[in-house]
Amino acid sequence: ANHPVFLERKKMTHLIDLLNELELQIVNALSKNHKSEKNTSIDEINKIIGIDKRPYKIKNNIRAEVMKIINKKFIDFSNITEELIERERSDFDKRYFEYQLNARYSKKLQQKISGGVTDKDSQLQS
Repeated sequence: ANHPVFLERKKMTHLIDLLNELELQIVNALSKNHKSEKNTSIDEINKIIGIDKRPYKIKNNIRAEVMKIINKKFIDFSNITEELIERERSDFDKRYFEYQLNARYSKKLQQKISGGVTDKDSQLQS
């Protein structure tokens, strides 16, 4: 099996290229929060996806599908069976989940995002 620690920086750039704009925004938010050592809330993810006003069940289904797609792209791309985005129960309310980047890949991803995603963001705003 491939050892996950050896996922190269060059490969992370290619992974970022596979993600669509919405997926990149989610990964970018997760990355920023990871740098601040905090998890990303369901509400924050819902706002990025644009589903914060939808019914609860629909938000759940859409958010889960988007996260599944990002993780599938990562797993298919890296040939590693670990997920890029992990879920964990909120410290404040155990009924809710929060999201975080897998710590093993977050640093390499952040190095690429600091160059890659912000370039794409500025192109969108111009």
